[in-house]
Amino acid sequence: MPRRRLSLLPIAASLLTSTILAQKPIAHYSLQSDLKDSAGTNHGTFEGKLGANASATFVPDSVFGSVLSFDGTDDRINLGPVHKLQNSSWTISFWINTTDKTTTGLIGKNNGDTGFSRGERVMEITGPNSWGGLGSNRTTGNFAVNGHTMAGVAAKRTVCKLDVALNDGAWHLLTVVHDDSVSNTHLTIYIDGALASSVTGSFDNNTYPEVGNFYLGFSNYSGNNGVDYLAGKMAEVNFFSRAITKIDLLLLHAVFFKRFVSDSNDISVAAGGSQNLRIDAGRCLATRSYWIFGSLTGTSPGTKVGGLTIPLNIDPYTTLAMGLANTPVFAKFRGTLDAKGSATASLNVPANQPIPIGIKLYHACVVFTGPQFLSASNPVQVTFIK
Repeated sequence: MPRRRLSLLPIAASLLTSTILAQKPIAHYSLQSDLKDSAGTNHGTFEGKLGANASATFVPDSVFGSVLSFDGTDDRINLGPVHKLQNSSWTISFWINTTDKTTTGLIGKNNGDTGFSRGERVMEITGPNSWGGLGSNRTTGNFAVNGHTMAGVAAKRTVCKLDVALNDGAWHLLTVVHDDSVSNTHLTIYIDGALASSVTGSFDNNTYPEVGNFYLGFSNYSGNNGVDYLAGKMAEVNFFSRAITKIDLLLLHAVFFKRFVSDSNDISVAAGGSQNLRIDAGRCLATRSYWIFGSLTGTSPGTKVGGLTIPLNIDPYTTLAMGLANTPVFAKFRGTLDAKGSATASLNVPANQPIPIGIKLYHACVVFTGPQFLSASNPVQVTFIK
């Protein structure tokens, strides 16, 4: 994705957050360049181990433009209380990227010390060691939500077993939803926008009293009065005072599920060649239909279809590519995304075709269901060279 378009992501995310969702988040942290709450006044502060100076830094990122990087040793962000959890509905949604194979603290609401005491809650990526009696269910790279009911009583926990480890070095969207109108034990977990299929445990929202502040990159429960810090990156943290729906989740994060990339930017007219394309639309759009469209005349102003703007100008090449989709030249230009919301395609041009040197073609991918267009990707360019 070109860097020029990446710079627009935080603006687009802010517009989505502010205007499309039925209810705005009560707190939103882009973590692009500061710790400001763009939805309210719950601004974060940097902290190190138990309040000392921190070394968390903002670093460039190919997906979000810039993100907050934690060192896994003593970095954490104190957000304050933000929202009351007990006897209320809530949603917490955030992106993480880590390769850490130990226990990884993500978000906690606690009193900031090393002990796990009554009313504290943690969200972690699980490590290989035993944890609070979880034993064999504690598999590296899974996701767990824990809460402590009272001193001397075992923690209530929900563990989400995953097909793919979360500590694989890729960006993952984690969303935890509690709907108090369903039950005090209700907990829905989405991984990369898809409903987690294997969730077990006994999380109980309303047994816990309110305690402490929310922390990013930190949790204080590792089974032996310890602390767990995030060694990795975090972006786009949202808090809601309601249980958001899967559609809300898609709208909130669709701007970040637009990765359409190629392995090369040129094809030789004399020798021929291929441009291999990959669609990573995200699990929010898994198993949906896709169609790659083309343009000879560029990407601006683009074409509006419903509420979407496809970054391609319609011209005769658009019609040609549509008509020849899934032929040898336009291989897999139309199809169905897999369970991860991904697909591959290729533009294959034989040698010595009557194509002027320097001609540029542009392609973009649209995801749809029936007559409804759901998402339009960034454009990808290919130039024909000698």
